[in-house]
Amino acid sequence: RMIVTRLEAPRYIGRDALLEVVLDDGAVIHATPDHQFMLRDGRMVVAGELRPEDSLMPLYRQVHRGYEMVYQPTSGRLHPTHRMSDDWNVRYGIYEEVVGTHRHHADFNRLNNLPSNIVRMNAHKHICLHNAENYGSNFDQEKHSDSVKKAYKRLMADPAWRERYAQSQKQKAHSFWGDDRYAGARERLIEIRRSPSDETRAKHRDAMISRYEQPGERERQSELSSAAWAKDDGTRRTRQMEIARSINLRSEITAETVREALKASGTIRGAARILNCDRSVFRRFPEVMMGAHRNHKVASVRPLPGDHDVYCMSVPEAGNFALEAGVFVHNCGVLVNVTPFEPEWEGYATLEFSNTTTLPAKIYANEGIAQLLFFQADQECETSYKDRGGKYQGQTGVVGARV
Repeated sequence: RMIVTRLEAPRYIGRDALLEVVLDDGAVIHATPDHQFMLRDGRMVVAGELRPEDSLMPLYRQVHRGYEMVYQPTSGRLHPTHRMSDDWNVRYGIYEEVVGTHRHHADFNRLNNLPSNIVRMNAHKHICLHNAENYGSNFDQEKHSDSVKKAYKRLMADPAWRERYAQSQKQKAHSFWGDDRYAGARERLIEIRRSPSDETRAKHRDAMISRYEQPGERERQSELSSAAWAKDDGTRRTRQMEIARSINLRSEITAETVREALKASGTIRGAARILNCDRSVFRRFPEVMMGAHRNHKVASVRPLPGDHDVYCMSVPEAGNFALEAGVFVHNCGVLVNVTPFEPEWEGYATLEFSNTTTLPAKIYANEGIAQLLFFQADQECETSYKDRGGKYQGQTGVVGARV
């Protein structure tokens, strides 16, 4: 999970031998042979054991609508960097997460995502502030609203766009009323609708909330929808298929136009908006889409002649950090050796810590210090740890290291 957090204690270590790690996008990284890199599956491997074609955990960053977005592996989606900075501010009590507020860049620079540059503002004041900046002091909110309505009316005239919009709104509605993430928002909305402060709210309460609070009402609505689809004589499905077919057969969309749209927008969703098409069109151009995201594979590893200056830093909260090259490495300074977790090993797990630097190493409270990954093989191993008679098999006390 990508987070924004502090990098602490940047320091000069001394001089040592270095390796040059070159990635498939041409980025070059200099590291000591024992520095650990994170592979795409989450395992850590020292630089000296990296091989060409190894896939590293990527940090994908793109600019969308002026904001930097980061690819979040846990969700498979792009996430705004300034929201991660906002999470850090909330997590450490810089300010509270208040309903009805927006995240605002204090210096109006959307690419300055330092947590100190992110503040919370009342949503209405935030919109007015940016309207004044973008449109000047003579900004007419009613004219702006009318222009937005006209734009929607023009888009709604396109059957393909209208269908995509309807599906999108349907998915959002299902998520809002069924996803646990929005439980708090649902409660607040219901509370507002229940408020008898005026006649309009009372009508909303009677017409909507009371209806959907009735036992079985949502299930009944779902059954009605399913029954309507079941009675369809094929006209609706045929129309949707024709829309999809016309989208995918648009001859004016070529590999070059897709490449240019990706370059201009920075995202697949943004490219689809530029080309006014469904993202399924992009399946026709797999070679272009493969290049939309770099894989961050290792291209080569070679030793650098001589000794070089070496610097370190640490991230107590995560235990690893991303480099400008877009890959993740482990915190510097401390190595962890682990009892061999191999097939048929038995005993007590032991962690051994060693400081590889000339300066004192810090291990912080609640800091992640080691990661254990267990894999189940699909067949018996030919020679297990027990077969080899390893010295740590069944140990009951302190057992000295191999070396």
